[in-house]
Amino acid sequence: MKSLLIACAALALAACSPAADKGETAGDASAAAGETESATAAASFDQAAAEAELLAWARGLYGVNLIEPPSYFFGDYTGDGANDALVFAYYASGGSSALLNVSIFRNDGGHMVHQKEVEVYGMEPRDAAFTAGQIKVTTLMPGPNDAHCCPTQPQEWTVATD
Repeated sequence: MKSLLIACAALALAACSPAADKGETAGDASAAAGETESATAAASFDQAAAEAELLAWARGLYGVNLIEPPSYFFGDYTGDGANDALVFAYYASGGSSALLNVSIFRNDGGHMVHQKEVEVYGMEPRDAAFTAGQIKVTTLMPGPNDAHCCPTQPQEWTVATD
């Protein structure tokens, strides 16, 4: 009975899918099934698992001094279709200051492998754009009249990933 209910639910979902609404044929479905390895790798990316690996890496380096959570950005900089990572890990250095480690990680079979630290500075990273061979990201940097706590000037960085 349970198997019958599951089969009925699957048929109902298939009938309501966008493919059914567009009248796609079996030939269209087989073409979609033959997608490239890169598209398959991107589709199977487990972001939660990647973030857990990256957090473990940062905790291993900085322990209780790590200011959690790090900032994670994902995209493909290697050109293999798999999501790689850019990580901003801030950590306490004593007093009221914090230091920053910015690192890139390549995706190796679904696992994040540290490639190198990169020179990017600032706070509140955003707008990361990954392309083969580079990552662009924006941070906030101190302006001429900004307090130490509160930078307001956007700065775009280009990270060479090779």
